[in-house]
Amino acid sequence: MPLLLTAAALPALVLGPVSIDGDFDDWSGLPVLTTDAAGDASGGFDVTRVKATGAGSVLAVQFDVGQDLNYQSGAGSQGTLLVRLAIHGGPVVELDCRDRAFTVGGSSVPWTAVDFAGAPTFADDEFEMRFDLATWGVGPGSQVDVSFAGSDTVAPVTVTMGAASSPPAER
Repeated sequence: MPLLLTAAALPALVLGPVSIDGDFDDWSGLPVLTTDAAGDASGGFDVTRVKATGAGSVLAVQFDVGQDLNYQSGAGSQGTLLVRLAIHGGPVVELDCRDRAFTVGGSSVPWTAVDFAGAPTFADDEFEMRFDLATWGVGPGSQVDVSFAGSDTVAPVTVTMGAASSPPAER
């Protein structure tokens, strides 16, 4: 079973203006990139708002799910949430949150290839995630389409990666 980071046990992971630490105040200055109707989900996860930012090869995504859930585990009736990152000119990297698995083109990839971090690691109604896509050639100027599937489907939004920021630092 993959190791998932716990915000309380590790330092915050910083990406430009945001830190992956379970505190969402630092996202307030970033625009909502897409919205999706509430109540249209087939399972527990009902994404209605998505924000994202990218620097260098690192992409950060913040979203809500409509109710307090744990994205990593829960009742089967809640379904799962798939986070899809379609790299322009490259593969689709997919995180199946409940299966705790990353795939590229249907093949499993190790968590270390994505350098994933997510917070909070307990039940909440919103989450933030960090993905390092350097393995697939992502860098400044690259474009990545972020979308969701599984319990809810959210149309893709395109994020253009900015200049690399400082590496993740302790706060």
